[in-house]
Order: sequence, then C-alpha cells, then structure tokens
Amino acid sequence: KLKRQGKKVIFDSHEDVPSQILDKPWIPRAFRKLISSSYRLYETHVVKQIDVVVAATSHIAKQFKKRARKIVIINNYPKLEDIIFHNTPFEQREAILCYAGGLSEIRGEHVMVNAMKGVDAELILAGEHEKIKQENVTYIGSVGREAINELYGKAVAGLVLLLPTASYVYSLPIKMFEYMASGIPFVASDFPLWNKIVYKYHCGICVPVDNQEEIKRAINYLLTHRKEAEEMGRNGRKAVENDCNWNHEKDNLIKLYQKLSEK
Repeated sequence: KLKRQGKKVIFDSHEDVPSQILDKPWIPRAFRKLISSSYRLYETHVVKQIDVVVAATSHIAKQFKKRARKIVIINNYPKLEDIIFHNTPFEQREAILCYAGGLSEIRGEHVMVNAMKGVDAELILAGEHEKIKQENVTYIGSVGREAINELYGKAVAGLVLLLPTASYVYSLPIKMFEYMASGIPFVASDFPLWNKIVYKYHCGICVPVDNQEEIKRAINYLLTHRKEAEEMGRNGRKAVENDCNWNHEKDNLIKLYQKLSEK
C-alpha cells in the first residue's frame, strides 16, 4: 500500500521467518509446512515490489536472493557506549558465570542449569522465567543496562547455549557480542557460524549443546585457566572495537537511506 502511494519502502528482516515457522510449538505440527510455504509466497510477492530488504545476517540475505529487488546486510551488533569494558583481573574475580536475556527452554535455560550440577561456581541468570531451584544458580529477574554491566564486570564467563532451532543456528545473537564487548569469554552452542567467530577471534569455546559433559568441561576450563580466559575476553573486546560494533553498521544504514532519498 505504501509503495503504491509512491513511498520508499524497506523491509528490515531479523529472522528467516519461513524456517522459523517450522519450529513454532504453538502451531500444530501438521499445519507448519503449509503456513511456512504460504508465508514465503506472500513475502516473495511483497519484496519483489518494495525498494530494499535489510537483512540482519548473511544467511537471511541468502534467503532473499532472486526474490528481492535489492538486499543489504546490516548486522545487529551492540553499541560500544552501552557496554562497559571491565579491567578487574580475572584472578581476582569470584567463580561466577552469567547470562542476561530471555529465559526459556529453547534459549537454553535447562541446559545452563543442568550444566552447573557439580560445578564449583555460581551461575547468575538475569531475566524473567519460572525459576529452576538449584543450589548454585541465582535468578535476579529482569534488570537494566547498569545492572547487566555490573554483572558482566564480576563474571569469569558468559553462557549462550541456545538450542539448534531454525531461529538460532544461523543467527548472530547480540548476547555473544555483549560478552565480547565487556571483555569476558563465553561458552556457546556449537553452530557453524558461531564456530567461525570463535575461531577467528579466539574469544570463547563452542560445545555441542546436547553434551552436558562437554559444556561442564568448557566451563571448568575457563574457571581454572583464568589468564587464558582473560586473554579471550580481551580478544573479544578488540574484535568488537575493530569489527563487530554498531557504529560501522550505522554508517552503512545511513548510506542506504541517503541513496534511497536521492532516487
């Protein structure tokens, strides 16, 4: 409707929606493929007519190839000014692990809690959800940016153990980049895209999310190798400063707007 009125129209796509629909638990399984394909047909009809699709990852961009008029990748990276880089030496930090964000089964809540069984450390979870009682797991509820920065500043490592759904396997979770910006390493799901980031920047450890022993081993490694963990954290911060921050992406987005306004 906007396009017919002569407007410039942008579709900002942060999800591979047709694939995501296949994992929706509230949609009866028998109808998921039909709904997914129907949505894709409608999406294709729309993006052929509008000016540009802004994709949050290269994977999402590939889904629109030969379907959209124009595709631009704008990664959803954190703002450096939002995240405090903490200089507290890791040797002086308590044995604390952290996670701040949405808590649910597919976001790895049970995986994280179960992995802490028998680990001599505390896991602090910031986010609202039904609490799972366990001696070394602490829920602090939803908190603001200041409290999240404080949490990152006293942790030895962060966790980002999402389950391998269509929504997450090819995603770039901002949580991972927040850990990097704050200077802490992380234990993450062993997805190919995340593996590339960890390998490139040496900023964390990827593990099979269905292997509790591997997760425990990675957690204990960071807890007992503090100097290496601190080095990983500094590597992550450097990566965000140089490559993975919103300032770079913002410039590309503004250039896109400017080009569209000139037409």
